[in-house]
Amino acid sequence: MDFRTEEAKLVDTPEQQMLLLLQDRSIEADVFANGNGHQLDAVDHDYELQLQLQHSRVNGYDAIVVGSGYGGAVAACRLAQAGSKVCVLEKGRRWESPDFPDNLVDMLKNTTWNTPFGTIGQANNLFQVRLDGDCLALTGAGVGGGSLINAGVVAPTPARTRRDPRWPQEWEKEWSKYESMSASMLEPETVPYTFPKKEIMDAIKDELEDVQDGPKNIKVSMRFSDVTNVAGVKQNACTACGNCITGCNYNAKNSTDKNYMAAALNAGAELKVETTVLFICKNQKEPAICRGGSGVCACASWKCGNLKSSGCNDSEVRGFNGAKGRSWRVYLDEVTYLSADVVVLAAGVFGTNEILLRSRERGLNLSGRLGKGVSCNGNNICFLSDSPAPINGYGIDSKNFVSLTTPQRPGVSICNSYTSSAGYTIQGATYPKSLPYSFLKFWTYGSQLGWNIPNVLWAQLKIWANTRSSDNLVLNMMGYDEADGELTLDKSSGRLRYVAPHDANMAKKIAACKRLAKRIRGQLHVCKYRSASVHLLGGCNAAPDSKRGVANADGQVFDPAPSSSSFDDDHSTQIHPGLYVCDGSLIPCAVGVNPSATITAAAERVAAAAAQYVRTVAAARAGLSSKANGNKFQPQSLLDSVSRESSKDVTDFHRSPQLPPLSLKSLSAKDPLKQAPVVVRETLRGQVAGLACQLNVIMHMGLDKDDECCENPGCVHRSFGEAHEFLRGRVGGNMLIPSIDSEVLHILDGCVDMCWKDERTPYTQYMHYHLLLASATGARYVLNGKKEMRPYLGGVFGWHESTTLLVKFQQISPATAAAKRVLPTSAAAIFQSPSAESQQSNGNAVLQGVLTVSLVELLKSTITLQGSAKFSFARLLVESLIRTYILKNPRFVNQPDKQEKDSEKAVYSPLPQMYPHNAKYVLHEITTDDGAKISIKQWICSDKSEKPTSSNVVLLLNGHSIENYWLPTEPTDVVRTLLQNGYEPWLLYTRLSPLHIPDRDFNLDDAAKYDIPAAMNKIEECRGNKLPIHVIAHCVGGLHIHMAVLGGYVHTSRIASLLCTNTSMFFSVTNLAMAKLILPLMPISMAIMGRNTTFSPYKTSKGGLRHQLLRFIAQQIPRSECCDNYACNTFCGVFGNGFWHANVTSTAHDNYTTPPIFPMCAMPHLRKIILTGHLVDAAGRDIYMKFPERLSFPTTYINGEKEILVTMNTGRKAREFMNRHHPQFVHVHQTIPDYGHSDLTIGEYSNRDVFPYILDHLRRVREGRHYSQGKLSGSGQGHEWEMERPNKSSFYLYLVFGFLLVFLHALFIRFYILY
Repeated sequence: MDFRTEEAKLVDTPEQQMLLLLQDRSIEADVFANGNGHQLDAVDHDYELQLQLQHSRVNGYDAIVVGSGYGGAVAACRLAQAGSKVCVLEKGRRWESPDFPDNLVDMLKNTTWNTPFGTIGQANNLFQVRLDGDCLALTGAGVGGGSLINAGVVAPTPARTRRDPRWPQEWEKEWSKYESMSASMLEPETVPYTFPKKEIMDAIKDELEDVQDGPKNIKVSMRFSDVTNVAGVKQNACTACGNCITGCNYNAKNSTDKNYMAAALNAGAELKVETTVLFICKNQKEPAICRGGSGVCACASWKCGNLKSSGCNDSEVRGFNGAKGRSWRVYLDEVTYLSADVVVLAAGVFGTNEILLRSRERGLNLSGRLGKGVSCNGNNICFLSDSPAPINGYGIDSKNFVSLTTPQRPGVSICNSYTSSAGYTIQGATYPKSLPYSFLKFWTYGSQLGWNIPNVLWAQLKIWANTRSSDNLVLNMMGYDEADGELTLDKSSGRLRYVAPHDANMAKKIAACKRLAKRIRGQLHVCKYRSASVHLLGGCNAAPDSKRGVANADGQVFDPAPSSSSFDDDHSTQIHPGLYVCDGSLIPCAVGVNPSATITAAAERVAAAAAQYVRTVAAARAGLSSKANGNKFQPQSLLDSVSRESSKDVTDFHRSPQLPPLSLKSLSAKDPLKQAPVVVRETLRGQVAGLACQLNVIMHMGLDKDDECCENPGCVHRSFGEAHEFLRGRVGGNMLIPSIDSEVLHILDGCVDMCWKDERTPYTQYMHYHLLLASATGARYVLNGKKEMRPYLGGVFGWHESTTLLVKFQQISPATAAAKRVLPTSAAAIFQSPSAESQQSNGNAVLQGVLTVSLVELLKSTITLQGSAKFSFARLLVESLIRTYILKNPRFVNQPDKQEKDSEKAVYSPLPQMYPHNAKYVLHEITTDDGAKISIKQWICSDKSEKPTSSNVVLLLNGHSIENYWLPTEPTDVVRTLLQNGYEPWLLYTRLSPLHIPDRDFNLDDAAKYDIPAAMNKIEECRGNKLPIHVIAHCVGGLHIHMAVLGGYVHTSRIASLLCTNTSMFFSVTNLAMAKLILPLMPISMAIMGRNTTFSPYKTSKGGLRHQLLRFIAQQIPRSECCDNYACNTFCGVFGNGFWHANVTSTAHDNYTTPPIFPMCAMPHLRKIILTGHLVDAAGRDIYMKFPERLSFPTTYINGEKEILVTMNTGRKAREFMNRHHPQFVHVHQTIPDYGHSDLTIGEYSNRDVFPYILDHLRRVREGRHYSQGKLSGSGQGHEWEMERPNKSSFYLYLVFGFLLVFLHALFIRFYILY
């Protein structure tokens, strides 16, 4: 045995199992240390009170067994008997003895035809026929699997099979033990009678080459006397009707539903019937998602919208949705799943391979041998008919029992078996009564005498008329094929394709059948298919390593090393902990005889290994429970331990140490899983980072309110109230983005909320999509999308908003090394080098895009709505849209009215500092050259050991009337960020600040000419030198500094660098703002105010009827976002929305976004600048842009990508201007996703999303990296700057609404004056 085989062997030990768990991070090291110290043998099996969570999605099962045939039933039985919480999933239904089909109509009703072109019949039918090219196969579906419809032959594994080099050597050591264990449950009996077909076959067996003498009568799992089996199920004696292969209607067959499954149910296993498994995936740790802000949150919930930071404490988190404990998910469709720590796949060769193939499509790392090495056990079928010999090979019904004694009847389906030394076995089988004997003729061709349809029908009529005896026989051929068949998934149709193996002995077997037919003067009909099999094996072959097979000798599925450079050279013995194959798929070669006993024996070994794994993990989980309960060991249900402090909604229960035996009638299966009330299908197309993309989603709406996908007690989010459960759901489906991944991206998990609420934006309705996707290459991705629906302009944009999904797409785990070579060459570059359209999160690029639903796709979604509550869903969705767009009702819990600021105060007083820091500031009062009063705050650095240098001092310039940089009620701000990084901030309050009530009218020229130079002089006076300083400005503050420098009021040498947020020498605004400025709204407003141009937006403020009228007009102007704050709506009506509410905390919103007073006298000047497109003086003259050489310093322009007031062209054009005139410096233009205007500096997560760019700009200048490495093109000469033309499609719409608004206001003013 080589080293790799020995390594595979060692995995069977508990220590190796635990090491794999630790490596896979299924448990923590300290938990292992605690749990491994307890011996399960010492556990008192009188179970104490235990904790059980209400939903299986969160708590799941100890083990899930897929299938209930010779493999699944064994695993379910042994795991349940070990005390595990087991769930068995069966594709078919429960069949009681009298219910099996006994006529042609019932046979056809219970048959499913699987073809490459489609499926005919229900998926859970008893008979599963697969036709693919020249290959035919028959399998069974039902509780009991193939044992329901086979002949029940129990034959020991031949020595030739066990000598095959592909046969696992580990099995040989204890093979006799496991064969004995299986025999004790199957309880095979020797056929006590010699039936007619056996007499005939014994007489002609010498036609086979060197036929070997076998047992006189073979053993079958039939009862020949009334008895109670080992599981306590009563069974009747066999009637010898010959209809075994269509199901025993007389309760005589000891199929696995009556032995192993009965024992499993008796031990507490749960059975779910008519349940098909689509795929499985690991429930491993994935980045949690948070919806708060545009990036990381501290909660561990999949509910929110961004990747969880690495700093979050997630040691207890299991699974990307916060579910604890369970390692695997078993998906029943694209959305519904069950969770477990152990998954045993025993769905038959077709079922198991298909599940694993679909799982590999979704990123599960599996061996390249998956689906290969399929064997048909050398199986094929011939039909012998029209023989005068008294074969009695046709089944009978109960009315014939009286006329025939038991030995005269057809007998069990197979009661004889003959093996040739040439390597094949032939058995004579009875043809069931429920099928007319002409049925097989239609599927065969006459190899000797030929046949035609009239001949077939005439022979059938004679049988129905009882004018001839049942002289036909089915010849079942078995042997040793090459085991080189293959199962694959067709990428276009998604269906399983089957290619049968080659069989070198097929000609010999057919020749032998011909000799047998000739001997008894019958017609031989050979199947027209190259392979007609009922004994499928392989596809998940047991082998020493992943190079030669899919699983090891214990059925543990290999996890090929992802670091392998070549997929074909992978010899990994690493496994997926908790994933087992336990059916005929594991058998690596043909058995040569009926394989049921071989499969059962191998399943016993796999079940023993799985039970040992369960015990090992249980010990570790018991340690977790002990740790959570003061290290007091409490034996709980295996793998069901969770800490008491994390279980808030539990049900206490007692479990008896021994359950009473169950009768056959009491072995009822659980009802199928409850179907979703509403199923919605939606197809979206568009682009992500400029790459074509298509998203196909299936949404199961109608989640319970406590479903962990939508409600997590540990997640603190800003949702007010509860959306109706029909508007929330889970998501499945797939995504196509071939430029990123050549494979289809499948949605492993996801949730959707079509009416998500946010207390900060109560008038806005959100539709949130949060999806985890996986590719067959092993890569995983997260897609977060949202639709934003705002009551803007009466819902004019309702169609666009409700059908447009704004998405963020990020790769969270890379493809395996073997798969990377098939990825598009551009994929790595896209993720490793994010452009301006993507942001970085945890080192990975976040690609942004827009997907839309077309009208045709929307109609398809409406037509294809499914579920009992689809009309309620449609009604609720329409009602929510009406509430958003027409009624405009806010969505929040009633709160006490917010207290407005005291507008009677003469001076705006600073707010108390809730988050103090060590640094103190000094307030300097300044009188400018024109006599205006301004002030500047100087923060003293805590480090006084050295005098600040030129690169330490930063001058901060606020926007119009609001505070942008010093936010004492917030956890962080720009001032504190600068101090923490060794800079000395100076914050200037110009004459536009609420701290200074102006005693005269002024314009922006005055602030640039007098305020900025005065502040610079004060800084130089206090510092004692004239070294250049850095300037950071926002909005109007940026206009001031550009005007001061371009106008020559501040010399270039006094500026070290300049950083502007949403401002520059250009000022480009949105279409709505431009429409308001083009219309005479500003002149009308100034005329209404008269001489008193100091305006307050608060309802209770004093200002006379003129100000009340202006506030009323401002309230009527459309806004991008509505707010429940009167002052905020007034301020936004005058200026436009200055920020996105979702980005700003409630304290920042109430304290910094709406000043108590602000001067309006500078607004006409600002209007001229915007209409002109660049800086002009108050008279509209171009006196600034003529001197671009004065801006000789490095610059950075930051814009919010989600434009709300100022557009990104403001910074983009400024960078182009600076590169043209000053190419010797580095000039940067940075856009920040999800940010608008003022929220760049006062946003809740600005310290994470914006401030790093500020610090990088300052650090670049300090380190001398602000000089350009190469020459940029440009003559350096002047340039004519034209006004930027707005988008016509929406601009004209705003203009029309504006004219109507002006007309209505004019009528109102006239009415107000007259009356």
